[in-house]
Amino acid sequence: MNVDEKLRIEYTTHYGRMNNPGVSGEELRRAMKLYDWDLLPFLSQEKNRPVAEIGSGYGLLVEYLLERRFIDISDVHVCSDLLDCVRPVR
Repeated sequence: MNVDEKLRIEYTTHYGRMNNPGVSGEELRRAMKLYDWDLLPFLSQEKNRPVAEIGSGYGLLVEYLLERRFIDISDVHVCSDLLDCVRPVR
């Protein structure tokens, strides 16, 4: 197995674990902490600045941004297999 195949498998495993409609509260809290460490320092402190997520999956990042009081959030996911799992966010 080459490096590209290994990375694809690892990412698919991670994506499947973190982006499913049945993810547990504890898993969400862990993801939120990771976003705080890895992402929050790069986001504007102005909560009304627009943020776009491309490839949003089940919307975990959108949930995070809402929890952190961002108000102008757009998300796009182009994979039709997720349409049955879309849920309104607040």
